[in-house]
Amino acid sequence: GRLSEAEKLVLPGGLRINNSKVTIEPGCCCGVEEWRDQLTALEGCSPWWGHDPAPWAELDENDVVIWSDGRIETPPERISPCIRFSSAHSRNLTSEVERSMAQWLSSLKVWAESHVSQHGHSTRMPNRL
Repeated sequence: GRLSEAEKLVLPGGLRINNSKVTIEPGCCCGVEEWRDQLTALEGCSPWWGHDPAPWAELDENDVVIWSDGRIETPPERISPCIRFSSAHSRNLTSEVERSMAQWLSSLKVWAESHVSQHGHSTRMPNRL
């Protein structure tokens, strides 16, 4: 099938959360196409980031804490390392991620349209991921 006919694009990976000391990778079963859901972590709501590891987020007073693993457990375990952001910094990060994803999608669209048109296929790409 053609890319333009795809009901949903699946891009394995997801968003990596990091600061100068810690990087928290998304687990399996998490895709870039779910990036909007993953931004809720920066608001203290824990999205699905896959498992093995199973990162998760919580609010702690005015901070957002993102744990590297432990969501599969009931109740979730707080498995270190973790990253703590102030709510204000989290809002700034959310805006930054949204801008970055919009730029990436625009670049992907240009590349795909160029690549696909070279091979004589439709150049229609989704406007939104």
